[in-house]
Amino acid sequence: MNLPPVSVIVPIYNTCRYVPQCLESLLAQTLAEIEIVCVDNGSTDGSLGLVREYAATHSSIRVLECPHEARVGGARNAGIAAARGAYIGFVDSDDYVATMMYDVLYAAARATTADVVICNGMTFDENGQSDHPMVPVAQLQYPAVFTPAEHPRILLNTTCWNKLWSAHLFASEDVRFPEGCVYEDIYFVPIALLAAQKVSMLPDVLYHYRKNRPGSTTTDRGSNVFDFCRIAGELRSAAPRQRIAGSVELMEELIAWKYMHLMRVTPRGYRRAFFRRMHQDLTQAAMPWHGRLLKRSERRELRVIRCGSYLVYRSYLRLRRVYGALRSSTATATR
Repeated sequence: MNLPPVSVIVPIYNTCRYVPQCLESLLAQTLAEIEIVCVDNGSTDGSLGLVREYAATHSSIRVLECPHEARVGGARNAGIAAARGAYIGFVDSDDYVATMMYDVLYAAARATTADVVICNGMTFDENGQSDHPMVPVAQLQYPAVFTPAEHPRILLNTTCWNKLWSAHLFASEDVRFPEGCVYEDIYFVPIALLAAQKVSMLPDVLYHYRKNRPGSTTTDRGSNVFDFCRIAGELRSAAPRQRIAGSVELMEELIAWKYMHLMRVTPRGYRRAFFRRMHQDLTQAAMPWHGRLLKRSERRELRVIRCGSYLVYRSYLRLRRVYGALRSSTATATR
């Protein structure tokens, strides 16, 4: 039996409304003989029945089931275990992809022998209106092929679905998703990238990400934001086993960077408690102050977090916003 060049893993949980658009975009791929591994995560809205109907008429679709308690990380891990392709991709079931996505990524992987190929993506809302590219232009200025050691800021691109991964990376047990929590990408992507010998990045917008969907983890944060504290611990545990020199310091910077980002989007009722967890965690960490991931402004913010109270931190952020607005208005006036 010929093995497929690419396996695409699609975790599914109560997205019956969006599954057809997702699967149709995968069935229309110009790359021949891809394998589509749908993993239902305990859906209660008819999603499982729908994907089984697709599988009955499309031999490229396989359907697995995973307990909901394992969350999307468990569903993706089940897909990894079942995948037969030389390369593995991930697509969320409420998103869709360009018809040439895996053709382009697979060709780039073969041409460059890269372990990971990254493309750009575009966000869109419930009305189908496109917003902006997912990967900032500054992150597209890398060489055609590079190593994570040469450009460590690639570790900040913590989405698994705009990438094609060589299956050999999954030989390490570290390269799996944490289960039973959210923010699973933030562990998986850096660890998988650190395991890669070569990475390639393309400017092509090939992935379409649905934003602000009711019920998604990005719009329903609440107490889930504290799951990141567990992810931070798992990153620290895995970091010493990575082959890149300075991986422990890189993980500490990545953890600090993500804490600061999450603090900005944490719902008001959880902010003070989340700040206390963040302050405690980052104060105890041996932080490299002249590292490779954090910008100068982020290092200043980190100092405030480590040394100040919640009120001091909030005041600092307000002053920074005012300063940024003044600089912007001054720059506009001088044009």
